[in-house]
Amino acid sequence: MSDVDDVQDADDPEDPRPVPLPLPEPLPLTGRTARLTEAAQARWNDARERFELVDLAGAIADRDKDAHGSVLGSALALRLFLFLVPTTVVVAALAGILRMRSLLDDRVTADSTTGEIARVVTEVDGWRSVSILVSGIVLLLLAGRSLTRVLVSCAVLAWRMDLREAKVKTTTVLAASGILFANLFAAGILSYLRSHTGVPLAMATWVAVAAVSAYMWFLVGLTLPRPVSDPGPLLPGAAMMGIGFAALQAVMHVYLPGKVARTSDTFGSLAATIAVLGNLFIIGRLVTLSLVVDAVLHERYGSLTQRIFALPVLRSIPAHSRRLAAYFDIAPDRSGGAGPPDVG
Repeated sequence: MSDVDDVQDADDPEDPRPVPLPLPEPLPLTGRTARLTEAAQARWNDARERFELVDLAGAIADRDKDAHGSVLGSALALRLFLFLVPTTVVVAALAGILRMRSLLDDRVTADSTTGEIARVVTEVDGWRSVSILVSGIVLLLLAGRSLTRVLVSCAVLAWRMDLREAKVKTTTVLAASGILFANLFAAGILSYLRSHTGVPLAMATWVAVAAVSAYMWFLVGLTLPRPVSDPGPLLPGAAMMGIGFAALQAVMHVYLPGKVARTSDTFGSLAATIAVLGNLFIIGRLVTLSLVVDAVLHERYGSLTQRIFALPVLRSIPAHSRRLAAYFDIAPDRSGGAGPPDVG
């Protein structure tokens, strides 16, 4: 029985079902608050009409709100945490099997959330390490499937596609899980290099973190649904994700350790856990916002690759390669060159 059938018909007083309660109406703004709100909204609308960057920022904020970016960012944060645990198990098991325990970063074994798991796994020898590795891979794929489902939903809502397109394929789960695992593994290696080298190389590792994160997120974006086959629209979000992730990790490794140490007397190990969860939430918001940025920029300005192939030297290439034209979603014009980019 549906929820509609569980309430009383207002036209039938003998109906024994309960009477539905009226929904409360929002309180109207009155007086000075209403005037300030209307004035602020008018100034915002005027700024959007006068400045393109302001209008673009407003369009991104509107799309992020329509795509439920905050809610899905929180869901991603939880699933990233669940993905982080089996990732730690797999890495620690591999370190134990390959007799490379000394390469594990001290921060991995000292972490309040996964440090104990890493210490226990690295101390296991023999076939138990192999069984733990296999179990970790299975858990990694299960966590990756849950994470991929949210990522697919984020992409569908950001691009305003049909919700029926939010289907999770096995190849998508395997590809996304492998790419995310490789990203975390690469970030761990760069963290190890940064902590065991001098300042110049440490600064270079931040650039490497940004480049690796941008490339890995671009690969993840290729596995997510989008209305065009052209990978060009994924470039702005990948760049944003790489820079944002590198900046966030810089804050996590430079600023937060001292802050956590000062608050540990009050919150204990909970301080580090709060820092980790906050880090994951910001990563989740970066993910949802990057997808929204990709969609809005593509709808407004078209694809970067299509504009590149519209240049005089390159416009004849799609006419000689149907496979290339189909992959980059380029329609050759009658003169044999690439047509104008489709801005939706």
